[in-house]
Amino acid sequence: MDILSSKTCSGKVTKRARRKVTTKNTITTMLKNMGQKENSQSSSDLLRSPVKIEKDSQVKENLQCLDAMAGRTKSNQQLSADDLKKEFMANFTGHGAKKRKRASPKKAKKAKVCKSQAITDFYHVRRSERRCQTDLKEEKYNQTIGKIVDNEESGIEVKTFSNKGRGIVSTRPLARNDFVVEYAGDLIDLDEADKREQIYSTDGSIGCYMYYFQSRGKRFCIDATSESGRLGRLLNHSKTDPNCYTKVMWFRNEMRIPKVEIPHLTIVARRDIKVGEELTYDYGDREKKTLEAHPWLKA
Repeated sequence: MDILSSKTCSGKVTKRARRKVTTKNTITTMLKNMGQKENSQSSSDLLRSPVKIEKDSQVKENLQCLDAMAGRTKSNQQLSADDLKKEFMANFTGHGAKKRKRASPKKAKKAKVCKSQAITDFYHVRRSERRCQTDLKEEKYNQTIGKIVDNEESGIEVKTFSNKGRGIVSTRPLARNDFVVEYAGDLIDLDEADKREQIYSTDGSIGCYMYYFQSRGKRFCIDATSESGRLGRLLNHSKTDPNCYTKVMWFRNEMRIPKVEIPHLTIVARRDIKVGEELTYDYGDREKKTLEAHPWLKA
């Protein structure tokens, strides 16, 4: 049998158990005496009361705890004897004690992530000025459209030849496939072209400046017979050695027919052309009657 139990097998109280009972009875008597005192009496006065207390170490510790509780009054207001009794018993028996909050674990500091630096942060990037062929072709195409819309005819001039009459020569070097000039005139259909040809055939002083071509499954005609001042109509014919050729371009030209794509007949360099060289292209007319009327078309 454990010696800490209150009774032995024979029913007798042991010395250690008797000491605990005596201490508890002494504390109960002290609290009863405290209840008989006035509520305004401080805990230090209560401890000086003439109650006889055994000189026990456990009692002294309890009295010190009681004095500490009495000293926790707020705003100079004293606790009543009942409150002191409840608080003392709670501390003595170990019940009613407030649980301590566990300290929240400290958040781990995020490690600083070092961003990887590119080599361009330390050295200057040299970008190539070379451009792909697609971009160059698109840029050249847009420049040609701009020249056509603005009716630009720079780099060429009119020159009179003894055996041909008027012709066009280059005043600047031209590279292969460079835009030279537009064959500008009235864009008409075939019915209108037949009517105008009958009128022009009755007057021998009027030359033929009508150009027929086919594009996107349809046939068109550009009539440049009238003296408009445009230079494209004055390029002479050469079947054997032309240095230019015609090319059709479709795009919207708000200056002529708004909101509709129309064909534009352009003249482009077939090869590199030097300054002062006459510009010629093949008219493409191979009809027998036309060749008999104009023998120079064979050359």
